[in-house]
Amino acid sequence: NNAGIFRPQAFADMKLDELVHHTECHLYGTATVCSAAWPHLRQSPAGRIVNTVSSGVYGAPDSAAYSAAKAGIFGLTRTLALEGEPDGVFANCIAPAAWTRMAMAAGAGDSLSEEAWRFAEAATPPAANAAIVAYLAHESCALNGEVLTYSGHRVSRWILVETTGFMTRSTLTPEIVAGELDQIMNPEGYRVFTSAMDQIVYTQEQIRAQNVKIL
Repeated sequence: NNAGIFRPQAFADMKLDELVHHTECHLYGTATVCSAAWPHLRQSPAGRIVNTVSSGVYGAPDSAAYSAAKAGIFGLTRTLALEGEPDGVFANCIAPAAWTRMAMAAGAGDSLSEEAWRFAEAATPPAANAAIVAYLAHESCALNGEVLTYSGHRVSRWILVETTGFMTRSTLTPEIVAGELDQIMNPEGYRVFTSAMDQIVYTQEQIRAQNVKIL
């Protein structure tokens, strides 16, 4: 799934129709194709889905509609990975960096220098992403619910993590949150969860281990 649009606009100036347009193209378009393919993939011995997300999920100026729609695809893919796994259907994403016509149109509004323009064009050729897509789509690929990203000759993995945080033994208040913020934000010892259920089980284990009273 790779259809997409990008109409940069500051959130203050954005009409909600733009959010609808981006969601219909990116998220609804992806879900529609997956829905049509789903019964056939479940009958296959090695069904594979490759959806397209973007670093816009991290947040980007003038990209509220685009970023929100791409974030929706990320959540959709993670759920498809869980539901499809019993039938051998694996769902993953690629977060490509590619100097496409759409990227060039967006970059034109940023007044990029000629040197920066040439560098972006040379460092992020669209064709380079095909290797990642081919791997994720192949029956030998054992990844499921993952995002691989390509950016300027660098291939890496996205990880959605949760910090260790802290365990409160009293009624939580805003003052407690403020006082424990350093621990909440500390990335050391972070956890990688494969699903929402995984996160719930872990939380319950921590509550029992520390004998925290459930109010």
